[in-house]
Amino acid sequence: MSLSLGIDVGGTHTDAVLLDGQQKIIAHTKQPTSADVMQGIDQAVTALLALVEVNRGAIRRAMLGTTHCTNAIVERKGLQPVAHFRLGAPASLAVPPLTDMPADFSARLPARLFTLAGGYHYDGEIISALDEQAVRQQLQAVKGLVCAVSVCGIFSPIVAEQEQRVAALAREILGAKTPVSLSSEIGSIGLL
Repeated sequence: MSLSLGIDVGGTHTDAVLLDGQQKIIAHTKQPTSADVMQGIDQAVTALLALVEVNRGAIRRAMLGTTHCTNAIVERKGLQPVAHFRLGAPASLAVPPLTDMPADFSARLPARLFTLAGGYHYDGEIISALDEQAVRQQLQAVKGLVCAVSVCGIFSPIVAEQEQRVAALAREILGAKTPVSLSSEIGSIGLL
């Protein structure tokens, strides 16, 4: 029997359900949402699995929903410091990073913005080589000051190599557990 696990992290409660192969609920729980979202998810899953005896290996799907990101954006609070690397110089210098972000949001977002050489044309041809030394210098400069890194390379969904290299350097310099978001994994053309 194949099982599915569903988790919804809300502002006050974290709900978890276990579904059977016919998508019928076989167990559910509601736990208080903790300040550490991952700890709250762990507590909810632990409580859920204590309610019913199942082969945990039969859980084939896990779905997670949360309003934390949306709430942080809408309410403009709880925003963590981030380093954002825009790969596209010299071609993209006329369009600064996060240009299309609302002014009140960008004013509250503790971000260190870097525009560095890199990026690709729409056909996958390179705009300029990635300047790894500059990336390393900027990562050293933000070490201990940021909680995450985002990387946006022009046309990175066509060729993601430069973004992936920056991610590897970020984890090497800032720590393996540093969250890194790559625009190539989101699917935009990587321009704004």
